[in-house]
Amino acid sequence: MHLNDPVINLNLDYNGNVIEVGKSYNKELLPLSITNDVYKIRKWLKERAIPETRSGIATVLSDNKENTTQALLIRNLGLSLDDSYWLKPIDSDYDWDFVNLYVNQFSPSELYSEMGKNSLGIYLKLSPNSSLQGELKKKWFIDDNDNRILVKGNYGENCQQSLNEEFASLINKKQDVVPFVDYMVKPYQFGDEHQAFCCFSNNFITSDSEEFIPAWEVFEMTRYEKNEGSYKHFVNNCTHLDLDESYVKDFLSYQILLDYYITNTDRHMNNYGIIRDTHTLKVLRMAPIYDCGNSMFYNQMYIKCKPKMIDKIETCSFRKKELSLLELVTDFNLFNTSKIPSDDEIFKIYSKDQNIDDEKIDELIKILKYKLSVIRSRQ
Repeated sequence: MHLNDPVINLNLDYNGNVIEVGKSYNKELLPLSITNDVYKIRKWLKERAIPETRSGIATVLSDNKENTTQALLIRNLGLSLDDSYWLKPIDSDYDWDFVNLYVNQFSPSELYSEMGKNSLGIYLKLSPNSSLQGELKKKWFIDDNDNRILVKGNYGENCQQSLNEEFASLINKKQDVVPFVDYMVKPYQFGDEHQAFCCFSNNFITSDSEEFIPAWEVFEMTRYEKNEGSYKHFVNNCTHLDLDESYVKDFLSYQILLDYYITNTDRHMNNYGIIRDTHTLKVLRMAPIYDCGNSMFYNQMYIKCKPKMIDKIETCSFRKKELSLLELVTDFNLFNTSKIPSDDEIFKIYSKDQNIDDEKIDELIKILKYKLSVIRSRQ
């Protein structure tokens, strides 16, 4: 379903796998990346579910008596706080108003939470947490102002990934070039785990009037020819969706420059995308920049500012090496090298983590200054 419109019939097994594709009702409402092809629908559902590599997922599955994360997704009717797609049991009388998680309440502490009765007097327990992407522990909750808030954890006992989000937010505020998700860091504890700083953010999709489409769906809406290059293919598909080419290139240029500066090596195609009008299906804009946690050498305890090594850093993006990504930047002046956090601001952020010593912070600052010199040399 898309809102209250039927899209396509699917036959699923108890593990959430697509066995058969049935009648198609509204092909224009299908997600961008899929047709009636069984393989593509299977991939779309798998990408929608919690990754099986997420920390602690085995316990979650055991507690909820499910074998797979896709089964967990199906039990939650495929609901997400990114868009208005959902799965309606064919013999049920559920409608969008009944399952809409942008307006219905859900519990922050449980995977499932009791919602109101439907017309048959049946209770549903639904949550958006079964469709959260990424390997880090995370979940949605509702604050006192009825905002949908995402809290995201870290790897292990340190909290650098959360601090990296705070650092990226500070940079984006100073730059003030493109929209971004503003992350706030404060202590939080997932279950019985070690208490540390986690990051919190408001959902950038606040109602069912708009929806987020990840970049991988945009990428797969047309056939990819390798000689075209992934960057050009993505930009071309955005222009097919009526986004201005120069606007898309400027957005991606700033994103590449930001990622290069903070050494974000994880800008895969689930970590950016577009936003469209849910009702007209018109693409409105690029989604704000988010998910910058896997940066600043978060997974290395000891680092040194060695330019020859820095210039060889590999990344998950349009290019394998982050230095070669700079070749895709159309305007280096989109990143103002004078509007950056001071050394004191950097120390203030990263000294919150007791696992990060002053020596590492010093080296991080040296690397940032080197990266800045590279950007300046191209301006």
